[in-house]
Formats: sequence, C-alpha cells, structure tokens
Amino acid sequence: MANTVYVTSGGESWGMISYLAYGDEGLISTLTDANPTVAITAVLPAGITLIVPILVTPESTINTSLLPPWKR
Repeated sequence: MANTVYVTSGGESWGMISYLAYGDEGLISTLTDANPTVAITAVLPAGITLIVPILVTPESTINTSLLPPWKR
C-alpha cells in the first residue's frame, strides 16, 4: 500500500485529519493503525509527522460521468 505524509498543525484531531485525507471521519482507525507510535489524544500537538495510507477506490464505485473525457 502506498503512503503519503502529513505534518500536523496545532489543534488538529484524528477525525479532522481523517476527513481531510479521506473525506470521512470514520476512517480514523486507518490513520491510527498506520501510526502506532503516536498517542491517540483528542487534540494532536503541532509538528507530528503522520503516515497517511493512500486508499484505492474500486473503479466500480467511481462515477465516470464526472471524469474528463480522457479519463473515462
């Protein structure tokens, strides 16, 4: 699985970062599982580097009519 990194700003939560990365606050466990050394707290301190797994969406769930012609 491919990953990217994210550096926290002050006052961010796991849910907020999950929403930014995936558009779904319910995927917090994806982030926490990828970052076992980072404490699960209500608010993360600034400057923490997190691994953010890149999730692949099955093509069958993509609405291809919204894609530009060269990606359909």
